[in-house]
Amino acid sequence: MSSLPDISRLRETGGCIAFRSSTALYPELVLEEAGRGDPQAAKTRLDALAGFPVLMPSSEAVQIAKAMTEQRLVPGEYVNDAIHISIAATNGIEYMVTWNCKHLANALTRGRLVGLIEAFGYESPVICTPEELMEDVL
Repeated sequence: MSSLPDISRLRETGGCIAFRSSTALYPELVLEEAGRGDPQAAKTRLDALAGFPVLMPSSEAVQIAKAMTEQRLVPGEYVNDAIHISIAATNGIEYMVTWNCKHLANALTRGRLVGLIEAFGYESPVICTPEELMEDVL
């Protein structure tokens, strides 16, 4: 990746942002999550997402997410995080940027998530924090 869009304004969303060919995208679920809570904060988050393309879930993405929670790679109460990863994988996303280090950008779970995604016949996106992505680019 040679040139990345400025994603600093997306930090407020707290969601996962995906990159394919230096284009930022986000799973539809991020839009739903960004609209929750305090109305003014929600507006700020939704404004940050304006103009970026949206990735829609497929039935295959839902199956992969279900397998992630069934195999306890992602805790069941965080099924939305599994959906973020599976949407990125089924859409050929190169990088999935997240601020969630608990069970997404986590060295202990990344390898297992990659293995599951590959078992479904997809290439896994690189799951990383914004800082890790910038190190990769520089």
